[in-house]
Amino acid sequence: MDLEQRLTELEMRFTYQERLIEELNEVLTHQARELERLVHRLERLETCLESCMQGSTTPLPSEEPPPPHY
Repeated sequence: MDLEQRLTELEMRFTYQERLIEELNEVLTHQARELERLVHRLERLETCLESCMQGSTTPLPSEEPPPPHY
C-alpha cells in the first residue's frame, strides 16, 4: 500500500468516525432531553400523589395489616 492509499484510507476512517461521533452526540442529547422530561413528569406525579394522600384516610397497601391466613 503506498502513501497515497494510506492517506486516503485514513481520511475515510476519520470522516466515518467524525460522522459517528455526531450521530452519537445527537442520540445523547435526545436522551438527556427525554430524561429531563421524565424527571419533571415524575416530580409532578409525586406532588399529585402527595396531595391526594393528604386528604385520604385510606391507608396505603403497604400500611395495611396482612390478610388472615385460612
